[in-house]
Amino acid sequence: MIARLMLVLVLLYSGSAVAIGENEFDALRHSLRDLFSHSPLEAVTEVKAQLGAPEGQFSVDQQVQLLNYQAWFLAELDQLEEAIITLARMKELLSEASDPFLNYAYHNLTAYTFEKAGLYEQSLQSHQQALALARESDRPRFVHQSQNNIAGLYLELGRCAEAATLLQGYLTYLQTHPDPLSQSIALINMIRAAICQNQLQVARTLLIDAQAIQKKHQLKQYLLRTMKLQGELQMRSGELAKAQASFEEALQGFAGEELKDPMLETLFLLIELHLTKSELTQANNRLVQARPLLESLQSERLWLRYYQLQRHLAEVNGEYQQALAASDAVAVANKNVMARQNSINLAFVMAQIDLADREAQIVRMKGELALEEAEDRAFRIEVGIGAIAVLLLLSLSWWYIASIRRKKDKLTMALHELRETQRHLVESEKIAALSTLVVGLAHQLNTPLGSITTSVSCFDNQLDMLKTQFDAKKISIKQMQDFLHQSREICMVIQKSTGRVVEMVEKFKAISASMEKSEPEALQLKAFLGKKIPLIEDYSKVPILLQGEDVQVVTFPDTLLKVIYLLVENAMEHAFADTEAPQICIRLSQDDRWVYLEFRDNGCGVAKEHQSKIFTPFYTSKLGQGKLGLGLNVIYNSVFHILTGRIEHKGQEAGMVFEIRLPKHS
Repeated sequence: MIARLMLVLVLLYSGSAVAIGENEFDALRHSLRDLFSHSPLEAVTEVKAQLGAPEGQFSVDQQVQLLNYQAWFLAELDQLEEAIITLARMKELLSEASDPFLNYAYHNLTAYTFEKAGLYEQSLQSHQQALALARESDRPRFVHQSQNNIAGLYLELGRCAEAATLLQGYLTYLQTHPDPLSQSIALINMIRAAICQNQLQVARTLLIDAQAIQKKHQLKQYLLRTMKLQGELQMRSGELAKAQASFEEALQGFAGEELKDPMLETLFLLIELHLTKSELTQANNRLVQARPLLESLQSERLWLRYYQLQRHLAEVNGEYQQALAASDAVAVANKNVMARQNSINLAFVMAQIDLADREAQIVRMKGELALEEAEDRAFRIEVGIGAIAVLLLLSLSWWYIASIRRKKDKLTMALHELRETQRHLVESEKIAALSTLVVGLAHQLNTPLGSITTSVSCFDNQLDMLKTQFDAKKISIKQMQDFLHQSREICMVIQKSTGRVVEMVEKFKAISASMEKSEPEALQLKAFLGKKIPLIEDYSKVPILLQGEDVQVVTFPDTLLKVIYLLVENAMEHAFADTEAPQICIRLSQDDRWVYLEFRDNGCGVAKEHQSKIFTPFYTSKLGQGKLGLGLNVIYNSVFHILTGRIEHKGQEAGMVFEIRLPKHS
């Protein structure tokens, strides 16, 4: 990954027109890189200050290069959303740059930013765009470097055979164009591909070649990474003692170089090794050692792996309470990873939309300027050749018609761009809504499923212990009784969690408002509700007052009754907790097109800041109390999609009012 960024920066030496001297700008680039190696935050501040210099101090190409540095520094600091916004500014300037190959740096750095967020598919798309540019420019070095980057992503995605094919082509190219650093990186990726495909002997041969190059050219960091891979290979081969020695040597080296990410990766591998060898105390010590590193990096993806290992250790130790707590932490970490990825995706989409809007604004301004210039020319012509009025009139008439046509064409184009921008905004809102739904589903289902998994694991451990005692003929009646008691408790946990999952799935289905849709019927609404409301009162124990005129409507009676029942149930659960004399009032009215049903309660009401969210799926004021936050969303979908009506809420100082508007003829 570091070598990939170094290649991007090599491109920055190819700038063309300069505003400050070329040597002076080279010195600025070197100073920024040196500053970043000592103080990343100061480097970001300095590059922002340079970009804020007076207009004309830097050429367009130089501004693109400075934005490239800023985006790189931000990505390294894990400020990925701001890095995406900086890349959008860089893309905006690229259309004016004199060196078209600077686009390669943009796509390469965009891919790196997505890769840091774990968005490998998006990263792959950007690398493929960079590869296409390298091929169009006929630059073999960058073609093969892009293929090496794509191979690294293939390894992350489990596409190991495809990765091996690309890497073999890159290594063949490096035989005729030697570069020790590039050869070292390519061999490391090739070893990973061989291990992934279980080609262990091939991996050993490649490992020897890589270590020879790294030792000869003193590539210490990459020699340490190869040592870590050697441990993985030994662990895969069952040479556990050798694997532990390799991991510990790599860990010590990474610590000396202050490379925190590979230190954590090596610690996680050591924990897995200790668990394989049933060295539980050592595994726990390694977890304790890893935590300060995690807290200094604050990486959601690394926290997720840490809690997964913590849960595994607790399960092996038989510490089931700790295992359940770790399962909850895994769920939270997984939610944080997804939320971060969604945030970065949304930042990218919004940056692209903002860029398109600015481009459209520039086009409009140019059009207005052209129109003003044309009008000014027309005025000068009219004053200058007033003596030939007839000819001038004909000329101006022709020109004015042409000008109107041009303006119409520009306005048509602007309208098209506006609609495209609007469509992108709608799509981005859909992405945000879908992300919220997916995160909500995952969060709600993860806890009961985690409990089931942990309970099954506990039962399996207890069963293994009982079998061991039975085979040794050492089982006692008390041990058997303890086993039966623990098994009954585990079964109760599984039954409770399974029931919770089933209940959640049934409520999730209700989001689509897929209630049975019978044929619409003509109803005298007040008479119909007058027969049904006593049944609801018997269930709710809350008096319901029916008022208004008896209106006629053609609608789906079962769905309408279900909506009223759910509104009553919602009021019982949320409105009447502290109300001494709860009461509900339903008032009917109509106009020429609509029938209005007003549902009013005298409960506690909803705070203003929460009223805009009440129809949102998974929003509830009783989170963690068994409520999913789906009731009002089901009501909304039923009214909107089945009854083809509308529903609105009106907050009061006391109580809540829902107004349902139904068409008279469904």
